[in-house]
Amino acid sequence: MKVEAMIDDLESALDGYLATSPDHLAMLEVRRLKNELRSNPERVVVEICDFFSGPKTVVTDSFQSPASREAASEVESARKPLGNHFAKQRRERGHNG
Repeated sequence: MKVEAMIDDLESALDGYLATSPDHLAMLEVRRLKNELRSNPERVVVEICDFFSGPKTVVTDSFQSPASREAASEVESARKPLGNHFAKQRRERGHNG
């Protein structure tokens, strides 16, 4: 899968989260991440991982609706292939550089 397609999938998943989240502050952060995704995808993918999988993750907050928790899980599923792609690139740069 091409990087552009993976970014498209991640943007779509972020849109799904934005459509379901009752948390205004989380929505602001997700909008910021989505806006920055195309300009610096490698950095933003790490930030998305931290935001959706960190110690206080939006996926497990009790005030989140079942739909927003599902949407957050879809974000994580869309993020993983892109994160793996960039991790592979970093490993290759480390071996070749």
